[in-house]
Amino acid sequence: MSDIFGIAKSGLQAYKEGLATTGQNIANVGNENYARREVNLTEVKSPTSDVLSISSNKNYGVKVDGIVRAFDQFIDIQLQKASSGLSFSTSQTLVLEKLEQVLRPGEKTVANKFQDFFASLSTVSQDPSDIAARHIAVDAGRGVVASIKNVANGIKDLRQLVSDSIVGNLSDFNKTIELLGSVQTEILGNAIPNRTPNNLLDQRDAYLKTLSEFADISVDYLKNNSVRVTLGTTGQGQTLIDGFNYKKLKLQNVDGASKIYIDDGAKGASKILQIQSGEIAGYMAADIALTETKRSLDDLTKSLVDEFNEVHRFGVDLEGVQGKDFFSLDAIEINKLSIRESTAQLRVDGNLENSMGEKLSVKYNGSEDLWVVADQSGKKLKEFKGSTELNGLRFNVEGKAALGDSFNVKITNTDSENLQIKIKDGKDIAASSFYFIEPAGSNNGNAEISLERFAEIKNDNLKKLNSSLSQSRDAANAISFVSDGVLGYMENVNNIENLASLKSQAKIQFSATLSGLDANSKLKITLGSTEHIFSVGTMISGVTSYSEIADFLNKGGLKSDTNSFSFSDLGLYAGGNKNNLTVSSAAQPPYSSFAKLNSGNLNNVSGVVIPADLGVANLQIFTREGIQLSGKPLTEQQADELISKTNGFAEDAVYTAKYTSIGADNQYIGAEIKRLTTAGAQTKTITAIGFSDNLNLYAANSFPSSRAGMSSAMTIATAAGRTSDFTTAQGMMAGQIAAKFNNENGKFGVEAKAHNNLELFGISNGRLQFDLFGDNSTAASVDVTVASNSTTGLVAAVNSKTAETGISASVSGSGAILLTKLDGNDISLKNFSIATGTISARQVDKFGEKVQSSPITIATGKHVTSGGQIELRSPDTFNLTYNGATQSSAASSFDDGFVRKSNNAEKNRTEYSFTASSFIDGNLLDETRSTAVASSSSYSLTLSSDNANQNIAAVFKPRSVTEFSSKEISKNIVSELRKNAPKSRFSGDDFTLNDGFPVSGSTIEFQLGEQKYVATLNTTLDYTISGSNVAIGSKNYSFSEALELLVEDSTFHISGPEKDRISVGFEKNGSNFRLFATAKDGVLSGHALVAATSNSNAQKNAFHVSNTSGAELLTGEIDLTQADKANFGELIIGSTTYSLSFATAGDAITSNPALPTGVTISQVSTGTNKARMKVTIPESITDKNIRLKATNNSATFGFVTASSQILLGENNFSLSNYDNERITTTSSVSSLADEIISVSGLNGEDLIFASAGTSKATIIGSVEGKSQELNPREMTAKVHKNNDNLIEIFDTKSGDLLGSRELSNKQNFLFRGFDWLVDGNLSTSDEFRVLTNTTKKDDGSNLERLIALSSFSDSSGKGGYSERYNGLVTSAGFQLRSSEQSLINAKTAHDVAKDQKSEFSGVDLDTEAARLLEQQQAYQALARVLSTAKEMMDTLLRSM
Repeated sequence: MSDIFGIAKSGLQAYKEGLATTGQNIANVGNENYARREVNLTEVKSPTSDVLSISSNKNYGVKVDGIVRAFDQFIDIQLQKASSGLSFSTSQTLVLEKLEQVLRPGEKTVANKFQDFFASLSTVSQDPSDIAARHIAVDAGRGVVASIKNVANGIKDLRQLVSDSIVGNLSDFNKTIELLGSVQTEILGNAIPNRTPNNLLDQRDAYLKTLSEFADISVDYLKNNSVRVTLGTTGQGQTLIDGFNYKKLKLQNVDGASKIYIDDGAKGASKILQIQSGEIAGYMAADIALTETKRSLDDLTKSLVDEFNEVHRFGVDLEGVQGKDFFSLDAIEINKLSIRESTAQLRVDGNLENSMGEKLSVKYNGSEDLWVVADQSGKKLKEFKGSTELNGLRFNVEGKAALGDSFNVKITNTDSENLQIKIKDGKDIAASSFYFIEPAGSNNGNAEISLERFAEIKNDNLKKLNSSLSQSRDAANAISFVSDGVLGYMENVNNIENLASLKSQAKIQFSATLSGLDANSKLKITLGSTEHIFSVGTMISGVTSYSEIADFLNKGGLKSDTNSFSFSDLGLYAGGNKNNLTVSSAAQPPYSSFAKLNSGNLNNVSGVVIPADLGVANLQIFTREGIQLSGKPLTEQQADELISKTNGFAEDAVYTAKYTSIGADNQYIGAEIKRLTTAGAQTKTITAIGFSDNLNLYAANSFPSSRAGMSSAMTIATAAGRTSDFTTAQGMMAGQIAAKFNNENGKFGVEAKAHNNLELFGISNGRLQFDLFGDNSTAASVDVTVASNSTTGLVAAVNSKTAETGISASVSGSGAILLTKLDGNDISLKNFSIATGTISARQVDKFGEKVQSSPITIATGKHVTSGGQIELRSPDTFNLTYNGATQSSAASSFDDGFVRKSNNAEKNRTEYSFTASSFIDGNLLDETRSTAVASSSSYSLTLSSDNANQNIAAVFKPRSVTEFSSKEISKNIVSELRKNAPKSRFSGDDFTLNDGFPVSGSTIEFQLGEQKYVATLNTTLDYTISGSNVAIGSKNYSFSEALELLVEDSTFHISGPEKDRISVGFEKNGSNFRLFATAKDGVLSGHALVAATSNSNAQKNAFHVSNTSGAELLTGEIDLTQADKANFGELIIGSTTYSLSFATAGDAITSNPALPTGVTISQVSTGTNKARMKVTIPESITDKNIRLKATNNSATFGFVTASSQILLGENNFSLSNYDNERITTTSSVSSLADEIISVSGLNGEDLIFASAGTSKATIIGSVEGKSQELNPREMTAKVHKNNDNLIEIFDTKSGDLLGSRELSNKQNFLFRGFDWLVDGNLSTSDEFRVLTNTTKKDDGSNLERLIALSSFSDSSGKGGYSERYNGLVTSAGFQLRSSEQSLINAKTAHDVAKDQKSEFSGVDLDTEAARLLEQQQAYQALARVLSTAKEMMDTLLRSM
């Protein structure tokens, strides 16, 4: 009976659970996260049997074996994937739909705005002067700008929306991860895995589903009911949850794109995840589309700005001004970063060009209360307070800063949202072309030429030298090249300053350890055969570096032991560091007088000698068209190898050396180009008749009917191997020959220049008549009466005829004139009529020096013809052969040399100046102060003297920085030239205060040869004589005291042709004072310094000058033991010459004839048998032209003179000829520089640099560029006279060749960044002028170029902005359609997976109702079993 009760009871209990489970299922029918439960029932076996049992295998009821969730992991995984896909497509589609709305708003699109804009420009082109149409076009441009900015900002807003959504998704994802982690912890906390509460598993699966909606997770279901979740691409995913551990995600922006990383906490976000699906991935995919669309829009906008602006700048506006940028993308983006609230704000403005693309930071340094600007790498660029400037940018901080304040600054020109229109006024539209091509009226062809811009592609790897030479360098910090040939190029050159090619110096390096030096240490240097010893040990105490020893030696603080020479005396200069001492030598054989550096040792450790490289680099400079501007001309082979596209030259470049030899005043296309060398240019002078002079004197009635010429060809052979036979036509003159020579042979680097200077001197007073012929064929008659030996009237008469003769005249001395024919052609003077005597004539070269050693003599009735001289000049040597005789060029140090010499005919003097640079020839140290350059330059000038056996020489070796200037060199050279000339002074009479003292402002005049000086007295003291006292101010003085005070207070202001040439003052002579004046140094011409004849008696009396006053001339020292010498000198007073002789007996100096009364010659003893000669000339001598002149016997008498007066100017000096004498001068220079090249005003040309010498180039110098959008240079294109396919292009203003091109079969050629398009037929010798157009207001040719940009050009790849924008819209639309289709597919897949999930795990009400009914019936039946058993029991009990 108990079995019946047990069975019933277990059944009731089981079906109660079943009813509860079914009820739970029904209750969660709408819960998507609920998995249907099912009750597992199993029968209960009877554990034992009793005596009443029939069998021991009887069942004993039922039991609940567990409640099972309806779960299939495969179905769940499928749903997770489907959920990820659906979320991806949904989020992506949502964003792309919004993008389409941005790109295609309800109003007109960007493409429509482009069409309106170009249509408005087309309207302007119909009448470019229509202001209203211009304004409409500008407004249409504004419409384009606004439309593009709206789209750009719309895309930016969408990207921000996407970014915010991703951030929100990540936050939700991480929260879900955290909740799932908590659930997993509970699951793992169950001791028996299959007893895990089903609600926990439901939560687990719900969180997994949520995660799958955000991202494409992969789930591994483990036996213990836990899960392992990974995220990312299969095989590359990262584990998010495993066991008790879970990780979150982190978002970072990398290069403008969102990236998802595993957040490793303290380790930093380092593991990037590639998420392919889910809502986050959908947003990220949409962001990529937004980024690509924005990039396309940016590219389109950038193209618009660059291409439209380029064409717009090719034109000129209504005012004739070059077009400026129409659009701009330039912008400064500032982002403030602050951890505290502060009021600090940063404003940045200015010129963005130099900083474009940079990212800067501006951070506040609180400890020093200043702001720090740094670049992207963190490098500090500048510190400031308040405001500063950097690379053209102005930084200004306002407000109060707080610790941690910083700003990120980005300078950009690529973002379309920054588009703006720069043109504010319709008048600024550059409708007209900047260039206008005008065919010559004489053209035979019908062709027209137009220009279009094109971007040149340079197929070379040349080094750009601009940055290396952007700042001045010195010889110790030079740029050294490791190879020769092409060295590099300079872009957009305007100026080149002192580009010098340097020789190397010999050096010796000592490496003795500094610690090993002691008080006995010696530095020994052998120069030549002489050893010089320096006791460096005497100054070793406290020295920590060899640089200190070097400084001491360089400053002369330590001299050689035996002969007390300093380093400077020996041409040495030292540098050092902690380990080495290096000594450089200025000895540069054959350029230096210093002895060669041979060896040396320091502390008995031998130094290493690095010998000088005696080769030369031979720098060469070319344009990209192959035109050589500087350097020695190339051989044909060199030119063929060098002038190539791979070396940076234009493809059609043609070599010419035409512009290498046109002198220090060379101008190529308007730029001055100078190439100076120490030796100077190679020159050779010829005439129209060959090598002979061409000055001819003809008797009356015998003037030739034809002009003589060269009887045969003259052959020129250059050092570059070029040869040419040059012929002249009958009757050609020097100027004509020079022009023909240059036309035929200039390309070889040899230039001819003609000049013709004819001097007439010895012209006596009286009437002078002659007929003058130059350019004229009819006689220009000259009839002048000369008086007082003045030729001023004669000069005026000749110059009045200059317009017809081409001949000008200037005064060249007393009774002398110089006739000049600038073109070098003949000067003829016929039918002389001379009232008195004869006239001498000679030719004078370009420097003012005589050509003929002896002049010709012209008498009445004679005729003279002066044929010009033709000077041939080249940077390199050349030979001339004529009539079997060969003559070679010679170096002319005054032509393209470091010494400049020029004849100033108007002032009748020759002027000298010098080129020098302390950056080249100073004592220099490199940046580390370890390597030295020793000063090595010297300048010498030698001039002929009145003593034919003795020249006057001056040498100056600049050393200090201030001495390297033409001013200082001139001053020292002049002082040296005057040193051995007679000294001169003037002395007034003795006076006391009783005799009077000149008042302030009084003047006295002095004469030194032809130079006049005025001395003006300046004194501040007033005096009053009262008896024997003199009152000055409030004090009384004696006469002598007062006079001393007045003298002490007195100064003289000297005015005259040379500053500081004479000094004037009062000097004490015994107890009295007297006026004195003295000439500084000697007087080259030997003139006495005298009181000028222009002084009035009042002037002379004021300064106590009377007939007893006088001048003195003082020579150098004379050896009185020398033999007798007749005529060792001449004293010239006026027109009388006094010959001076010396007799050793009695040391007498006598004169023949006898000297005038008062003039004396005395001797001033300077020692035993030594004396100086003093000539005293009293004021009573009325003729003030007094001069002591040397003769051929003067060498041992202490003076030398030249028939020239020297005049020191501000930066130069000059020599003027005296007494119709013409001196000659020579010069020599030594320098570390082989050559110095300077260019001024090239106006933005590219230059190629090469070296072709025997040594690798080492250079210094600086380059200044000039970049301009359009070069205003006007050009002339000429069709070659023999080839109608060859066009030569010249600079119109200068006529200089720019380059040449062959016309292509497409009727075009490329030149200087332009495509030259020829329409029609060219004919030989046709010309076209390329003019800059600034006045044609009705010209709309540039508008045609702008309008052409409305369509895409296949050839240039430019334009077509509407089409490009429509393409952008189409691309975005295609992505949207694709995304929408993907969404449909994803939704279908999701619905299928969801249905499978629902079918397997969901709750079906019909099924549950049936099950409920079944369980209810079973429950009722079991209850009936239980009641029946009870009844049976009751019956049984009652029966007992």
